Amino acid sequence: MGGIEVTLTVVQIANACLTSIIALAVAVVAYLQWRTAHNKIVLDLFDRRMRIYEQSVDLFKEVMREGVTIDPPKVIRFHHVRDEAAFLFGEDVVQLLKDWHEALIDMMSSGQMIKQGDSPDHSDHVKKAYTAHKKALSIWGQFPGLCQQYMKMDQRVA
Repeated sequence: MGGIEVTLTVVQIANACLTSIIALAVAVVAYLQWRTAHNKIVLDLFDRRMRIYEQSVDLFKEVMREGVTIDPPKVIRFHHVRDEAAFLFGEDVVQLLKDWHEALIDMMSSGQMIKQGDSPDHSDHVKKAYTAHKKALSIWGQFPGLCQQYMKMDQRVA
């Protein structure tokens, strides 16, 4: 009978060890799944922020190409970009985009008045348009630096 008790004890010890090893393996798998999910969230956030950044850069290129004669719908549609940015960036970037968009609207409005030509206020509109253009360019100069802190892939989500 002594041999059976020893065998039974060895089996119980082996069973306890295997249970612990399996529990540890399950814990490791759970942690790795959590890390994968976390990294996916960080990547998704980065992608959404990058889309806002790229749309802003695209509008900036249009402003540089067309100047004060930029097509109004291009400037007006930027409102959607600002709305989305409010959920993805901090107040600093959101305020800068708001200020930039307002300067672009002023520039575009005055640019439209310039196109009408024979207005007695033509020279005032030219002055306003180019002042707003300079303001928009000045504001834009801060944008890449402000966005940089939000465009890192090492951010914590939780």
